[in-house]
Formats: sequence, C-alpha cells, structure tokens
Amino acid sequence: TGLPGSEPSVIATVDDVGQVTASGLPAGFYFVGVTDSPVGWMFKGAMVNGLTGIIAVAAGANHTLALKTDGTVWAWGYKGSGQHGDSSTPQRTAPVQVSTIPGNTAIAAGAEFSLARKSNGSVWAWGDNANGQLGDGTTTARNAPVQSGSFTTVTAIAAGSYHVLARKS
Repeated sequence: TGLPGSEPSVIATVDDVGQVTASGLPAGFYFVGVTDSPVGWMFKGAMVNGLTGIIAVAAGANHTLALKTDGTVWAWGYKGSGQHGDSSTPQRTAPVQVSTIPGNTAIAAGAEFSLARKSNGSVWAWGDNANGQLGDGTTTARNAPVQSGSFTTVTAIAAGSYHVLARKS
C-alpha cells in the first residue's frame, strides 16, 4: 500500500515481504533512508536501507514511519518538531526506532507529528503540537511519545496535516 504524505512530497510503499520503497521529493532534497546525497525528485522508488518485516507505512510532509511485525515503530526524514520520537531533533538519514512504545498495531503521520495505536487501544503521539493535535492537553511539541487522552478502546487512527481522528469501539 502506498500512502502519500499530508503535503505530497514522499510516497512510501511496503511489499509482500516487508521491505519499504520510497519516492518523491524528500526533506531538504536528501532522500533520507536511501542516500545522504542531494537528489531532488526521485521518481523511481528506492529501497529504504535497514528495514525488513514491515507491515505498514505512513508518510507525513517530510518524514516517514514504518511499523514492524514485532510492534516497533521506526521513523526517518525531517525532524524539526520531534516527529521521530527518539528524544532528539536532528534530521535522520536512516530509520531510527521510536522510543518507549512497543506493542503497536497501527501508525499514522500528520504534517510534522506522528501517532501509534497500541494493542490495548491506547493512542500515543509525538512531534508538532501547535494546534493541540497530540491530544495531551497542551500545545507543546514532544520529542518522545506521550499518551493522547485517556483512550483505551481505540480501534483505528488517522491523521490530517494538523488534526487527528480516532475511532473507538
């Protein structure tokens, strides 16, 4: 399944053996996860290095998420607002594991924020929060995942550029 970013710049797909291919116009014209050299538009998909066992991908404006079969979330690309969730802020040219939230079953990406739904139905969010989209009662950007509200029965999540949708059971 290919998922375009909320501001179309990156398209990521996952094949039947769990490998990720990406194409488009990456953040800063560097095709993060594929090469550290400026490339501009990349029309032909390129395999993202270091990722296997992927069951879902989600693309934000300039960052990408991948969900592995073991429930871990991986992120790469531009990271000006902490959307990688690894407690740092530099751009990532290779996938890094999002910290502290194992057991995920779904992911979604907004323009500069990220979401994960855990198997217990809770939702975790990190990155830009200027519009309160992380659902933690603040407008403070987060470099690491925080629980979004007190949800425990969410069955699906989706993200727009600056908002979140959650379906409860």
